[in-house]
Amino acid sequence: MVNQFGLTLQIEKAQLPGRNGNTVPVLSLRSWFSFLLKQNHWHILCGLYRPDWVREEAILQSFWDHYRVHCPQHEIFEKERRGEVVLRRCAPLLLHGDEGRGRRHSAFLVVSCASVLGRGLQEHARKGKREYLRMLPNYKGHTYTSRFLIAALPKHSYTNSNAEVFDQLMSFASDEFSHLVTEGVTHECRGQFWGCLLQVTGDWPWLVKSGNLTRSFWNAEKHKETAGKKRKTPVGVCHLCCAGQPMYDFEEIGSRSPKWLKTLHAESPFRVQPPLLKVPHVCGESAGLWFFDLFHTWHIGCGKAFLASFLVLLAEQRPESNIDLRMEALGQDYISFCKGRGKRPFMTKLNKESLNYPTTQCFPNGSWHKGELTTMLMQYVEHRFSNEDWSDFPVSLRLSGEAAVAVNASMRVLYSGKAWLSVSEAREAAEQGLRFLRRYSDLCKISHGEGRTLFVLQPKFHAYHHLMIYLLEGSSRGAVLNPLCYATQPSEDFVGRPSRLSRRVTSQRPCADRVIDRYLRSCYHQWVKAGFIVCAN
Repeated sequence: MVNQFGLTLQIEKAQLPGRNGNTVPVLSLRSWFSFLLKQNHWHILCGLYRPDWVREEAILQSFWDHYRVHCPQHEIFEKERRGEVVLRRCAPLLLHGDEGRGRRHSAFLVVSCASVLGRGLQEHARKGKREYLRMLPNYKGHTYTSRFLIAALPKHSYTNSNAEVFDQLMSFASDEFSHLVTEGVTHECRGQFWGCLLQVTGDWPWLVKSGNLTRSFWNAEKHKETAGKKRKTPVGVCHLCCAGQPMYDFEEIGSRSPKWLKTLHAESPFRVQPPLLKVPHVCGESAGLWFFDLFHTWHIGCGKAFLASFLVLLAEQRPESNIDLRMEALGQDYISFCKGRGKRPFMTKLNKESLNYPTTQCFPNGSWHKGELTTMLMQYVEHRFSNEDWSDFPVSLRLSGEAAVAVNASMRVLYSGKAWLSVSEAREAAEQGLRFLRRYSDLCKISHGEGRTLFVLQPKFHAYHHLMIYLLEGSSRGAVLNPLCYATQPSEDFVGRPSRLSRRVTSQRPCADRVIDRYLRSCYHQWVKAGFIVCAN
């Protein structure tokens, strides 16, 4: 297709019915997969740089062999036994959704699909000889070449009077994934290929909305006891277990075997049956199709809450005369730390506003939205703890240092690991993560005993607890799928790109239609740049 703007990828559009005869454009997954096969780009779903038909099938077969040990109850293996799917030609897929910033600061929904397997992280590029059956997380490369757009909608298209459009979008995505895993797509020379959805990823609000979940962080009790008032029975904060219900405190984060662990998948969390449950999933664990994301759980969740209180304690040890000067000096020390290592500090100054700490009556919680800032601050506090004598500091500060060392050790294992963590890697990451949670639990108790509003205990710490127990229990069966494979850092980058396009298109045609057209043209440019499409001279 050629027009005044140049070439575009030829991906088939579908239309969802809206109100008053209007339609909402979406992109068909089966069209995406047909395009990949026709253009000989199936290797993208396998994490390879160039086509290699034999190696692609070997990698996918190895992935599913690992997954069979990791999760033997998944329905995909029953389909294989019936001869309905050939696993060496079946790509493991993820569905991601999130809202970016559209025109006039309104929400702009972007829904996409990606492969579990990719070309890894920058850390993997520095290692030695590449393995033949290399399986890495899907991070490296431009997100236009590794993510496949399904829908890009301004808020007014799927809310209020158009609320049914979101349900139709989820039904459409479910039908597309069901088609990929039942009928698949056909290549005239290579035969039949399939795709299987393994996980719905995104932030917690997206999980709630896409899964019709009744239990989430929104149900956390504000007050445990209210004098003179009848207390409502809490419904719980987690769709995977009964945490937050009576006798199952989600605040129990310091244990390897919390009480709520016995209630995993004991109660259905669905308000109504979500359309995506039509795709194959783990028998008896349907809620597990929606799992917690490491990026939102740690980098812009627990990490921000932990660091904010830690930095307040560090600032209190400085000699300046007031809290504002102490934080300013601490911020300058952090910036010097980053410059000495050639790293970006991602912040210009540290103050009470950046920690959401206006008074000592408020719990500090970082106000930043950059996950890399959490990573750099964690390296800074670990450096301070490891290279200074803190023996005369308060016990809460020393515990904070130990917690920082533990969680950084856990993250280093995950970020240096491949798509499948070995038993020793998974256990090491889990043990260090659980060590952090024990320290954090102690810090909460100390702060409460001292009457200080530090180290807030949010439902996201329960989500992080789930991730660590997932690693620990998985290591008892064999290799464990790295939580980074389900994390959303690249997908968050992808969300921002169509969102920016939505702020630049005119109103000559519906916004979603124009954004998709421009997205496909931008995709073509990036595919050419990556060498996936070769232009004739």
